[in-house]
Amino acid sequence: MEVEENNTLPCLDVDITRNEDGTQKTSICREAADTDQVLNFRSHHQLHHKLGVLISVLDRKDTIVSDLHDRHPV
Repeated sequence: MEVEENNTLPCLDVDITRNEDGTQKTSICREAADTDQVLNFRSHHQLHHKLGVLISVLDRKDTIVSDLHDRHPV
């Protein structure tokens, strides 16, 4: 069971944050041990596998993250 901390509740790969006005915001949940490395581009995987990983990461960002400012940080 997950416990809410700082108005944020992690659920699977999503952080759900409750705002002051009662609305909710979602973002991608990162584990403490996350290295942000999915697939080494220099590996001997086929190119369409490497591109598939990139497309899935970008698609995940666009579908999970609800705040436009968090999708495209400056």
